[in-house]
Amino acid sequence: MPLTIGLVQLNSGARRFLPYVAGLLQAYVQAYAPEPQAYHFLPPLSEFDSLEKSVLELLTADIVGFSTYVWNIERSLAIARQLKQLKPEVLIVFGGPQVPNQAESFLRQHPQIDLCVHGEGEATFLAILEQAGERAWSEIAGLSFFDSHHTFHTRPQAPRRKALSELPSPYLKGIFSSLMAQAPAEHEWAILWETARGCPFSCTFCDWGSATQSKVNGFDLPRLKAELDWFGQHKIGYIFCCDANFGILRRDLEVAEYAAQVRSKTGHPRALVVQNSKNVTDRAFAVHRTLSQAGLDTDVTLSMQSLNPEVLKKVKRENISLDYFRDLRGRLMRENIKAYTDMILGLPGETYDSFVEGICTLIAHGQYHDIHIFTAGILPNAEMADPAYRAEHGIESVKSRCVYVHSPVLSSLNESIFEYQELVIATATLPKPDWVKAMAFGWLVHFYFFNPGCLRMAALILHHSQGLNYRSLFESLMQPSQSEPLLQEIWDFFCAKARAIQNGDFEYCQGPEPYYLGQWWWPQEFVIRRLVYQGRLSRFYAEVQSNLKRLLRSNAPDTPHLLLADCLNYSQTFLTLLHQQEVRELNLHYNLWEVYQGLLRGENLALRTEQTQFIKPWQGAPYTLQRVFK
Repeated sequence: MPLTIGLVQLNSGARRFLPYVAGLLQAYVQAYAPEPQAYHFLPPLSEFDSLEKSVLELLTADIVGFSTYVWNIERSLAIARQLKQLKPEVLIVFGGPQVPNQAESFLRQHPQIDLCVHGEGEATFLAILEQAGERAWSEIAGLSFFDSHHTFHTRPQAPRRKALSELPSPYLKGIFSSLMAQAPAEHEWAILWETARGCPFSCTFCDWGSATQSKVNGFDLPRLKAELDWFGQHKIGYIFCCDANFGILRRDLEVAEYAAQVRSKTGHPRALVVQNSKNVTDRAFAVHRTLSQAGLDTDVTLSMQSLNPEVLKKVKRENISLDYFRDLRGRLMRENIKAYTDMILGLPGETYDSFVEGICTLIAHGQYHDIHIFTAGILPNAEMADPAYRAEHGIESVKSRCVYVHSPVLSSLNESIFEYQELVIATATLPKPDWVKAMAFGWLVHFYFFNPGCLRMAALILHHSQGLNYRSLFESLMQPSQSEPLLQEIWDFFCAKARAIQNGDFEYCQGPEPYYLGQWWWPQEFVIRRLVYQGRLSRFYAEVQSNLKRLLRSNAPDTPHLLLADCLNYSQTFLTLLHQQEVRELNLHYNLWEVYQGLLRGENLALRTEQTQFIKPWQGAPYTLQRVFK
């Protein structure tokens, strides 16, 4: 009688992905087991409707394997716990990045787990199945377990697999056929996709390099092209490429070009999101130009994480130079390719001053599209999780409920089992008050410059035409006068939200209906919606104008008074239209639109006086203005 195998890879709730890891395990067993018919696989479990339903789907299994990460570990543990209570003889195996490499305390804390798998799991899982009758684990590489005398054992990981072509593709082998057949015809699946494994970097905040720290090995090109054909044929909507450094291999450009061809022929995939090579080369630039022009991946990541040399040394990271960053950013702008930069708040050695200066330096070097500011997180197998490392750098952390920006609030709050992330909220060089101020500064920069960018036009034009310093601009808005209470309210809100996160609050904000659409919002998005729908946008811009006039008097006294007014009028009009509210006309005294668009392309056009009128002589959609040419 065959052994019945259950595989669990629960989604986060942000998207509905096919359970790729579960598919890899099943495909490998069916390809390499001496007697594949000895194993019967249940449909993989990827969605969590309730604990009772999930356990019921697994009750017939003899062995259940769980693939775990930060977004599913608590639900996975709960399923395993209840399953073990109902069926003590079931063998429960846990793998994935959330399983600590030093697993003894983890196993003691969670006695429902029989085996922990470390590293690549395909061959290890097959070895477990082959030894399941005898439960003889001592010769299997990459396992941690307790023996019958409750003595802990751990086996070194096997060498990383170099010949990735030996791994069957779960997509091409039809592993997900029955699962996909159960979905509505109009459903578009999301896909996790590997084109390579490995990461040559060893950043202390990341568990990727710590898991491999070696050469990148790629899957063969014919397989990847066949998978792309499969994605197109099955109308896959979204692909997340799991590679740490897509673009690092020579053949990656050919992969990107083939993906673009498939998209052109089939209309799918609609998106192929990659994490580009950390130090972007000419090849990586060509890869992203290809993906961008095909509409597959419109944003390029220029990762920096920090601009502080001391921080980079402590986290074992090297960045591209600022000169190279500026040149590369200019190339991307001229190609009309959007590029954002990652920064991490809370890395060892970072200070409030270095963090703020880093953000302002990036903007000054041409980062006008976006800076993604992430809160440093503690991952179980990253060096930053090591107790000695944490003590050395004074790292303090808090557990925060996992929710996903722009996802439904109600479904998050109605969950029966919560997932948590461990966030860094202070270090020796960034004590709690400074962390609050730095986090609030990041939201303030997004609010005024990036998203929604209430002052992006003013900031760019005043910087380039009048020499206004970005940091001076932002810090002026952090320190409004008594006659600017709304600006003070905004800054206080950002600080209060940061303090709430330090106490375990959600990273995102929720608000009353109908203005917040039942979704989670970034703090800066929350604020702009409140200003618009409470009818306070005009008052907000009046206070901004007062604040910036005061700043300009001391920093750029020769600034024409109509220039600031024009910039603010444009921004207020744009935001009003963005929220589908009526605007009749906009009159400007300068050629601001041309200059602004030039700056966004990396061009410095001459600013000149020019009477320009934009009108909206219709009601309702579209919420745009048309220029009047005289």
